[in-house]
Amino acid sequence: MAYAYIPTADRILDPLARMHRRVSTVLIHGETTVYGKTQAGEASLVPEKLYFEYRGSVRSERRLPGGEVILAAQGGRIFVSGTYGDLVNLRSIEAVLPEILLQRSTDRLIHDLSVLGVDTSVTAFDRIEQTICYVIGRHDGTPSGSALWVEKERGLPLRFTGFIALPDGIAALRAEYKDYGLVDKRLWFPRAVEFYRDDTLLARMDIRHIEIDPDIDAGFFNIPEVAATGTRITDFMSIKE
Repeated sequence: MAYAYIPTADRILDPLARMHRRVSTVLIHGETTVYGKTQAGEASLVPEKLYFEYRGSVRSERRLPGGEVILAAQGGRIFVSGTYGDLVNLRSIEAVLPEILLQRSTDRLIHDLSVLGVDTSVTAFDRIEQTICYVIGRHDGTPSGSALWVEKERGLPLRFTGFIALPDGIAALRAEYKDYGLVDKRLWFPRAVEFYRDDTLLARMDIRHIEIDPDIDAGFFNIPEVAATGTRITDFMSIKE
């Protein structure tokens, strides 16, 4: 019986780690549909700006009917302002893509995935619809850690799953990165991103315009002092817990 060779995580991730080394900052202009009960009803379509930089800092500015909501992630912590601040745990999944898309080395990428709860010693093959993928991490549907799906052909991240503890129990979070396009021959980025909790769609961001290396002030990504005890991105449950 013949067995297919499954590469180790470092070999799978090396193309991704090298892909965007010359990109430092990104500004995404999009429209986000927020599902579930909001002040506008069952779903609300709102403008959103998403900023991120290669060191893993993220800032989202989303204009919901109840006012602007800012998400900030930096140094392993995440903070959500405003009326929807209680969603900080669920929105932690939104900070994952910038964390893994702009990297400077394979070792650093493996380290960051480990911090996010991915057991990088585990690799496998899988499919998303008709696309063949590598999977890094445990993905048996139980809260045993996080996992990343990487497209075999281009080395692009297609899905991330993780588990997080909430007051009412453990929630399974999932992000789907869809329909990649190449921007200015420098950045591969999905044209749509979907976020799920327990297979229920929470939000979908449709990308309208992307700016590469815009001028962003050094302190722009800083989390306010009032958020000094904010939820850590590393609150994803790992196999070690």
